[in-house]
Amino acid sequence: MKRIVALVDLDAFYAQVEELRNPKLKGKAVIVCMYSARGKGSGAVATANYEARKLGVRSGMPIIYAKRKAKNAVFLPADRDYYWKVSARVMDILQTYSDLFEQVSIDEAYLDLSQTNSFTAAERLAKKMKSEILQKEKLTCSIGIGPNKLVAKIAAGVKKPNGLVTVPEDAVPSFLKPLSVGKLYGVGPKTEGLLASLNMRSVKQLKTMSLAHLQKLVGSAKGSMLYNGARGKDDRPVQPGRQKQQVSRLTTMKKDTSSFNSLAETVASLSTLVHDTVSAQKITFQTVSLIVMSNKMEQISRSHSLTEPTTAKKAIQDTVTALLKTFLAERPDFQVRRIGVRVSGLEHAIPDSRKPATNGQRTLRTFRKPS
Repeated sequence: MKRIVALVDLDAFYAQVEELRNPKLKGKAVIVCMYSARGKGSGAVATANYEARKLGVRSGMPIIYAKRKAKNAVFLPADRDYYWKVSARVMDILQTYSDLFEQVSIDEAYLDLSQTNSFTAAERLAKKMKSEILQKEKLTCSIGIGPNKLVAKIAAGVKKPNGLVTVPEDAVPSFLKPLSVGKLYGVGPKTEGLLASLNMRSVKQLKTMSLAHLQKLVGSAKGSMLYNGARGKDDRPVQPGRQKQQVSRLTTMKKDTSSFNSLAETVASLSTLVHDTVSAQKITFQTVSLIVMSNKMEQISRSHSLTEPTTAKKAIQDTVTALLKTFLAERPDFQVRRIGVRVSGLEHAIPDSRKPATNGQRTLRTFRKPS
């Protein structure tokens, strides 16, 4: 059976949810922000709706820049707890369409639709998904269908919002040919810039490079990934309950500092991002780590293992804050250039109805890590 994969991507998810909560926002430029503790001018854009994107606002952009580009836009703080609740309902819908379901973020999931036996039948099923999500949650999504994850992911972004693009196996070469190399999996700004310096800006151009040349340029693993990606090859399966070994988020400080208050604000934001990721995967963690790098490129980590696995964001933030306080007491002159938060000891988790509830929540039992 040939593999058929769909990638479902909820359109400008945070902004869509806010527009549903407040219909008066419809038609306006809406920008959902992750504010820092330094005030409403500090932080980054989490999601911009399509009206705001027309003005040049993009996810990850500093809020201060977004306000310059979209002076009359509506700026809202992200309500992540509420977004996760909506996301969970949508993911419950999607899981009824395939036994092979892999949620990869709060607003994206892969489904293996190989059981439909044809791309035509898979597209019909995708239309039903879109219709059910719209009917039950009033949300639009874009779906890409292809012979693998790579093609499905790219296809999902072609006709946003509310798009549906199907790329059968025999159409993959012509589909990829005109795209920029930045559309390929694993190609970030640094790699894209390197390839552009060699006049390799499109997939068509990249395809002319030999495997040996690419591996010499960017390393064996990444060279192989680029070589296969340019040919639309991707062997990654859809993995239900995909398990990572660790989840981490790092950032570079605006200026080198040893200020506890400044660093504590940053690790609080990073803790939220880490928690969002493990929540999407429905996994527990047991070890929390602080990572710091100095302006002299000295990297140090400090870790603490909890008494039992947990899913609590507070456990991440409290632990990493305590680790930071202890570290700065030991090394008061350490000038932090980069700082990060990591959780490990990850396991799948499901509610266990056999155990009594604590603090208003069901307890969790964990599965062993998949082999």
